[in-house]
Amino acid sequence: MTSVAPAPPTRAPRSPVSWWTVAVLAVLTTAADGFWATSLRGAVGSIDAAGRPLETWVQYVVVMLPLEVAAVIVALRVTDRLLGRARGVARFGGAVALVVVLTTAVGVGRVAVAAASDYRTQSSRLAASHQYHDHRHHTNPAVAATGCNGACVAKEQTLAAHKRAIGIAAAVLLLTNATLVLWVLAMRGGRVRARPPSSGAVATSP
Repeated sequence: MTSVAPAPPTRAPRSPVSWWTVAVLAVLTTAADGFWATSLRGAVGSIDAAGRPLETWVQYVVVMLPLEVAAVIVALRVTDRLLGRARGVARFGGAVALVVVLTTAVGVGRVAVAAASDYRTQSSRLAASHQYHDHRHHTNPAVAATGCNGACVAKEQTLAAHKRAIGIAAAVLLLTNATLVLWVLAMRGGRVRARPPSSGAVATSP
């Protein structure tokens, strides 16, 4: 009579990242970041974008939502890989930090790209509006010493305004994303994975 050795216990598969959590985080951060980006662009951006705030916000959400989804997925997967065996508080803090940093970086990057585009448009318009007035500055000692006419000064001021706006955007988006991510993950009880399926014992016959 032969005996069959029992099969070694199989390790339960790791639960995937919760897609519900990914979707909620990505949608909320994209919508909120888009609101702040649109507001700042309306304050310092080109007149074309400032005159269509709703259209600008919708375009931001459509373009940035896939990138925000990718940022959230990367952050949660990295957290699961690096801190999967850590205690709840450490894992929760790591998830919050990574999601906030990556989503904020994506949002600030979009603000910087929009600022560069607006600055090019504004610079060309400033140059065109001052080209008929350059003769007035030939006798100005300050212009003769620095070589910077009215259009040059206006461009420098516009560039400084865009730099300040990017800095403000970084701070505001960081605070906003931190609040949203903390709230969503707290509502999830700090879990970043989907609930594992219930596993039942599988009977084998010799």
